[in-house]
Amino acid sequence: MNKDIPTAATTIAEEGTQTKTAGYKRIGLFLGPSVLLLMTVIGPIGELSLHAWLAGAITLWIAIWWATEAIPIPVTALLPLVLFPIMDVEKVETIAGSYTSPVVYLLIGGFILALGLQRWSLHRRIALYILSHVSSTPGAVVWGFMLATALLSMWVSNTATTLMMVPIATSVALTLAPNQEDPQHQNFTIVLLLAVAYAASIGGLGTLVGTPPNLLMAGFLYDQYDITIGFVDWMMFGMPLVVVMLPAAWWVLIKFAFPIEQLSGDKLLIRTTIATQYRSLGKTSQAEKRMAVVFLCVVVFWMLRKWIVSITGLEGLSDTSIAITGAVLLFILPSGQGKPLMDWGYAKQLPWDIVLLYGGGMALATAITSSGLAASFGHAMELFSNWHLLALIVVITAVVVVLTELTNNSATIATFMPILGILSVSAEHSPLQLAAPAALAASCAFMLPVATPPNAVVFGTGLITLPQMARAGLLINLLGLLLIPVIAYTMLPLLL
Repeated sequence: MNKDIPTAATTIAEEGTQTKTAGYKRIGLFLGPSVLLLMTVIGPIGELSLHAWLAGAITLWIAIWWATEAIPIPVTALLPLVLFPIMDVEKVETIAGSYTSPVVYLLIGGFILALGLQRWSLHRRIALYILSHVSSTPGAVVWGFMLATALLSMWVSNTATTLMMVPIATSVALTLAPNQEDPQHQNFTIVLLLAVAYAASIGGLGTLVGTPPNLLMAGFLYDQYDITIGFVDWMMFGMPLVVVMLPAAWWVLIKFAFPIEQLSGDKLLIRTTIATQYRSLGKTSQAEKRMAVVFLCVVVFWMLRKWIVSITGLEGLSDTSIAITGAVLLFILPSGQGKPLMDWGYAKQLPWDIVLLYGGGMALATAITSSGLAASFGHAMELFSNWHLLALIVVITAVVVVLTELTNNSATIATFMPILGILSVSAEHSPLQLAAPAALAASCAFMLPVATPPNAVVFGTGLITLPQMARAGLLINLLGLLLIPVIAYTMLPLLL
């Protein structure tokens, strides 16, 4: 993979996610601690205990800084380690323990495996192989890109997947539709790039490691309600949504958002372009083969873990231990090029910001629950306890989709999980029935460049305008608002 591409695209993504004005951030920087100070002076209201009141004040401070990105989001995620112990809401040992949850290490193991795929360009070979087997009609080309992107995004972060796919998509678009003054050519380019961004987000819904909100939700349910969601358990729920939403999004893009018909010119150009890029990879190297074996073994063990445990009695075998075993093997197995499949120099690229954000979210949830604030929310939400489950899911999905267009999706879920947990208890539903659709909704932000890095990456190509992205994204958002409640309402009882 061209090493210049990730660097440039990453810069684009970072610029796209930092479009908030400096004034907006300064307001947030001042407002967060001011809220804590004001609430501390006022003191508890109603029947709230002092601990619950202070936990709420600290939560508001963190939520304001997350929403405004007053300081980097992962740095804000460290505030629970400082504020909750100082305000005597929770002991530092308890808060620190939230940053070392087993799901944190599942996240780390998954990231290292994904880095292994990237290091040896195995993900690029897989994508080009899939694309080389699709038709050269415009609709089929878009579908091929969406399928390849979604499959990769289930295992590799949606940002990394988009960074890898966008240069390929741009090359194909400008080859098949070189005249950007022609509305048909322009529509094809827009659709192809948006298809990559949206498929990266949709694909991540299918697995626990596909997107951080899924793991945040799983970790919260395990820590607070002793509900364990295995890798296969989530796939039984998430994959049906991917299977339905991916082709539906493709149909909406090519038929309604920016309709594309048959393009003029030589259809063989697309096949030639992809075939040339695939040949440039050369023969499959020993490193790629060995990386593929390790990765497939991890996936197989994830999928067969319950069966293996029942046969062998190895109760300690978990999704986390499988992921970490696979990650460690990469540092041991030779690549055939005089070095192991993974070294620490390359592994340093691991997105520690996501790991810190996850830990901060879990720490926040722990303090909200232990302080009694969550229970107080539960009493306040008894008004909604008589709502039909489907109505609750629809409202929660809509609220999270709107919020995540403007805020970080993981931060949104970290803030909402404790509230949804108590609401589910008040309404006499399993916490999973409200938390799972919220986690899915948090990854369905398609309208704005600031909503998610894949959107920022494709917007940064300069081939898509903000109104065009908002127009298509609104339609896909509406699609998510329709499908997520239906899938959650029908499939979660099977998982339970």
